[in-house]
Amino acid sequence: MNLFNSLITEIKTEYKTNPNNFGWRFIVTSKETLEKNNGIALITLNPGGSVERKDHSTGSCENGCAYLSEIWAGGSVPGESTLQKQFQLLYREIAYQIKADDYINVMESSLCGYFIPFRSPDIKSLKEKKHCIEFSKNIWTKILSARQYKVIICIDRVTYKNIDKILGEMSYIRIKESDFDTGWGSYKATVSKYKTENGIVTLARFPHLSRFSIFRKDAGKKSIYKLMTAIFKDY
Repeated sequence: MNLFNSLITEIKTEYKTNPNNFGWRFIVTSKETLEKNNGIALITLNPGGSVERKDHSTGSCENGCAYLSEIWAGGSVPGESTLQKQFQLLYREIAYQIKADDYINVMESSLCGYFIPFRSPDIKSLKEKKHCIEFSKNIWTKILSARQYKVIICIDRVTYKNIDKILGEMSYIRIKESDFDTGWGSYKATVSKYKTENGIVTLARFPHLSRFSIFRKDAGKKSIYKLMTAIFKDY
């Protein structure tokens, strides 16, 4: 059994007894990106809402990245919700940093998924939160142990904190942690650098993009450029 199928089996088994019964989602890119990708991982907290949509995938998204191919709350056509646009602008910045012409290809070649696969209206209403985090931490330990990523991006403190723990347990040595302006008031982003046998790994945390639209075409460009340059310096 390959890694994807093994993890999906674990998630389905856990979901049968997990008190969060609004549905689940795991990877929002192709399942192939779990084992073959560009070394970039984007890990968000958990799927939001209280309804599992029939037109949305669960285990993986095989018809293109969900940030482009699906209709989300607040949008009427695929890829047009505020949050989806934030992810698209993020990947435009990533493409610029790594000198890639097509940001869509960069997005669909990355591993994008949820840290906690179980849906909830918000993180406060997630039942048995500690258990869900420990379950998810085990899932992502297996993913991050299977290959070394060059850049891991999170958009919330819970995911960032637990990915940092996983990297520490894998004997990654954190050599630097820095805060950066985002151009959105006093809200900061965090960038951590880890030393490994195979080079430098970067873990970054942004303010939650569903509430803070830090990627914009006008204000904050200098701050975002400085932040993204720090993240991809060792890519």
